[in-house]
Amino acid sequence: MKKRMFAAMLALAMALSLLAGCTEPADPTDPSGDPEPTGPVETVIDMKNDVGVTINWQQKITPEVAKLLKDSGVTYVRIVFSYPFGADGITPNAGYMTAKRCAQVCHDAGLKIMAQSIWPGGMAYNAATGQVQWTSNLPEVYEDYDDEYFYKMVKAAYKYVAKDIKDICSTWLVSNEPDISTYTGPMTVDQIVRYIESSAEGIKEGNPAASCGVNMLVEVWEEYSLKIVRQLYDEDSVLDWMGLDGYYGTLQEGGPETWEYYINTFYEAAGVPIVITEYGYSSAEYDPKNTCKYQWEGHGARGPEVQGEYIKACLELFAKHPEVLGSFWYALSDDDPTGVCWECGDPECNLYSSWGLLNHDNTPKPALGGLSEGAKAYH
Repeated sequence: MKKRMFAAMLALAMALSLLAGCTEPADPTDPSGDPEPTGPVETVIDMKNDVGVTINWQQKITPEVAKLLKDSGVTYVRIVFSYPFGADGITPNAGYMTAKRCAQVCHDAGLKIMAQSIWPGGMAYNAATGQVQWTSNLPEVYEDYDDEYFYKMVKAAYKYVAKDIKDICSTWLVSNEPDISTYTGPMTVDQIVRYIESSAEGIKEGNPAASCGVNMLVEVWEEYSLKIVRQLYDEDSVLDWMGLDGYYGTLQEGGPETWEYYINTFYEAAGVPIVITEYGYSSAEYDPKNTCKYQWEGHGARGPEVQGEYIKACLELFAKHPEVLGSFWYALSDDDPTGVCWECGDPECNLYSSWGLLNHDNTPKPALGGLSEGAKAYH
């Protein structure tokens, strides 16, 4: 069935090309038809002492919000680009166009863009079933992890995206936290590695100057994370830097000082520069029954003011590590406090409703001031 669907997509693209008067069939994963670059292109890691944030509500980004970030000391934003094509396998879908618009608004404000390619799927709450279950991020036809077709189409999709946005973005985070089953489901280590490498190869074909990295949530199972790292960052690695994620003091024990061990350990294992791709601290009131079951010991009750102190302390620590090229706070905005947690479905869970630099209405929280103060460590 998969091969027949691909053949149908290719036939459609060829028909459209003939109608347009083309002498060559169109490539359904490269609608522009632009010639491929020739000759070697040097990969440039466009990061140094950068202070970033992940944009979690792309549709809410306005020029005013982008300017607020720039004026507050943010230099980089991380934006997820979903699988780009609609049902015909050719036309860009609405989610992709929203991400592209968000990136352009931020770029126009003087912010640099880290694009993130999609991960295979995730364990998330499904309101229709009332259950936490696996939800694919890819079209159903692309879900056989042993099929060559799966990796071919993932590679082709991100070749298209990287080429389409190369004028505003050359830094790429590939997939997301592949060392936890939340984002890889039943995939084996070899399948995970192949997925990441296929995505990165596609990105670099679309934009040969792009730099790529992958992020690990390292404290969940350190040895497993290191196993994946050693396979990905060998002497033939297609990756240029490595990302680390951690929520010390909220989802994991510790605080900003905990980063010391993980930066040193994974820098030694990967042998490439490090980017802190996610760090954060909840501003919600501490509740030991909640998923956010830890707090930053010795720094008072968890709340908005302590969240601001936390981000400042983290940035000051990162600035002491020359191997750390930059960092990305998670996330820009609080989620809707009246909604349910997308991960567990509990309306009382504040796992994703209280991590922002901004409130849900885009008004600043003390965390934005903490970021501004912490950014001074780089000057």
